[in-house]
Amino acid sequence: MSCWGDIPVEILGIIFKYLELKAIRQHTSINGAAYQSQRMLQCQLVCKNWDTLAQINIYKQVTLKSTQQLEKFTYTLVHSNKGSLVKYIKFRFTDKKEILNPLFRRVARFCTDLRMLELEHDDEFIWDTIKKEREKGHFLKLEVIPFINDQATRNMVRRYNLAAYSLRHSLRELIVYELEYPLRLENKIVVPHFLKVEFIHFQFGDCSDLYTIDFRVKECPSIKSIDVICKGSLLRENSLADIRKHTVYVLSHIKRLRLGIAPFGDNMYTYIMQTFPNLESIFLDFKPDPYSILHLITKPAATDIAIQFLRFLIQTPLYSIRYFPLKSIDDVLIGFDDDKNIIKNLHIAYVQGDPIEALPYISLSTYSKVVKTIKLQVCYVRNTPYFLPRLGLVERSGTNLQHIKIDMGVKYRFEETMLKKLSNVTSFSDILSQCPNLREIEICNTPLYSFTSKAQYANKLLSCDYIYLFEALIYPSFLAMLSSHVSYIAKFTVASCTFIGNSDNNIDMPDTTFDHIVINGFSWVRSVYLKLERTGSNSSVTCYTGSGNCYQRCAVSMYEEQFFRNKQNASLFIRCKDVRTVSLNDILYDFKIIV
Repeated sequence: MSCWGDIPVEILGIIFKYLELKAIRQHTSINGAAYQSQRMLQCQLVCKNWDTLAQINIYKQVTLKSTQQLEKFTYTLVHSNKGSLVKYIKFRFTDKKEILNPLFRRVARFCTDLRMLELEHDDEFIWDTIKKEREKGHFLKLEVIPFINDQATRNMVRRYNLAAYSLRHSLRELIVYELEYPLRLENKIVVPHFLKVEFIHFQFGDCSDLYTIDFRVKECPSIKSIDVICKGSLLRENSLADIRKHTVYVLSHIKRLRLGIAPFGDNMYTYIMQTFPNLESIFLDFKPDPYSILHLITKPAATDIAIQFLRFLIQTPLYSIRYFPLKSIDDVLIGFDDDKNIIKNLHIAYVQGDPIEALPYISLSTYSKVVKTIKLQVCYVRNTPYFLPRLGLVERSGTNLQHIKIDMGVKYRFEETMLKKLSNVTSFSDILSQCPNLREIEICNTPLYSFTSKAQYANKLLSCDYIYLFEALIYPSFLAMLSSHVSYIAKFTVASCTFIGNSDNNIDMPDTTFDHIVINGFSWVRSVYLKLERTGSNSSVTCYTGSGNCYQRCAVSMYEEQFFRNKQNASLFIRCKDVRTVSLNDILYDFKIIV
């Protein structure tokens, strides 16, 4: 008779992997160790076979939270053969050097296959100990050692550099500090000496040092990922001019780039495009504080360079740029398009910037779990548009879009005079005619006025899976014109919208067939009255009333008179070609009418 103890070791190994809790490392893309769950410890109690395999997984990664735990752990190492199982150790505490040093030397002696060593607290002695133990023949396979914090002193950098150099044949992560105070040549990091480094982190005090990366890394084909941070606000224009006279080396082996540097001119974006042509992910994380001195070196990008760089970004599978200041934000939005037909889903939002910020900017990112989807945020410092400006992504790349989400950030009522400001804007009909393959449309915090005369009925959007309107300002003629463009909508949702010029909330779309209409936003009303008029082959007029979770049919006269009888009731009028169900949802009611 078979039992749990008879499961093959290979199958058990797969099962045990699902019992590990993955950890994300802070500094690098190299995968961190997995923390063991309580269930892994329980597996030891099943049988001897499970106990042996569970111990291999339990001792693979060790987290120590106190000096007492470290003492017990080193005692186990001395009196058993478990040290060879340890691959990763994380210290989540600190103590006096005199106490930790002898215990740490035991770890170095008995953990012969240790690969990763991490500390939550900076202890300067650790790098001296690593160097000394490596000279004794220990730490032969150590790949990751603790980084230095952002407030590194000259002595800390020197100690780290010496420890890292002693591990130059095995180290996979490396940090390079370029400080204002010089180090002796023998104490500096020379990147080509590190044969197996995959990730390198540069910390500069001068932003122009960015242009030296290609010289430093060109002879290191093992490096796949680079992080760059500039803590200073220096920008030596003379050295910058000298650097640009040299040939730029193409680093085709670099797959990941993360920059934390203030954007200081067009040359920065040109350098990135020339040096890193094969990136799989790029992150520009810098976002300045309006009161920071870094505003002194921040410069907006020219329109032509900005358009080139944005096209470069969208060809990268994973990207994020938090702050991209522009000289002319409208010209960039019109000129930027998807010439490679990569983007399927476009999310665009407009926000009002801080008045202290001197430059308009955009931020652009993609979703790691949603393929071919980008999120574009446009920040105007002043003169924020009331209507959607023209977009090259819609006008010239719209045929490839399947989903579009627009949020104009408008949450207040408009004056009628604002409706006259309709020059150089994109209407809803433009979107529908220029994006004939749209399946889903979401419009939030946006005034929906009317359709322009430029509507191209030849490219009429015959059907749509989903249209969602949230907190929009809807004018009377808008929905009727939308109905003339879209003949079928699977699901149409109107949430917390304001209908201009109607005492009732009218959804007048006589040429459209729906599967499902969802209405919500009538908060704190006692009852809802609905008048449904169908204009199709089975034309009819039916009225309903509902409260709580139920509804019933009612006479037309009751619908027409209810508003005058009770101000706590809400009325709704829907005219469409046909519809299967209508759902009314809010705080005090939730029911679905099956027509």
